[in-house]
Amino acid sequence: MFWNIVRLEMSKTYQRLLPWICLGVVALIVLAISTALFLYNMLVPGYHNTSSLTWPGSFVFGLNFALAIRPGTPMVPML
Repeated sequence: MFWNIVRLEMSKTYQRLLPWICLGVVALIVLAISTALFLYNMLVPGYHNTSSLTWPGSFVFGLNFALAIRPGTPMVPML
């Protein structure tokens, strides 16, 4: 019974035009932002030579923030 309802709702949702239009708009926004960031990295002199890998620090900060740990304290205590 549950899967019949899920299948019915999915068929109703994806046969409408609005979700596909919204998906296209979101894809265009993501493409525009990615292109703008790429062009900014290539056009700013000297910027493309530097390392822009910042996600490990941001990932640890996000985990610390989500776990409500004070900034600067290690997430995993040293053994």
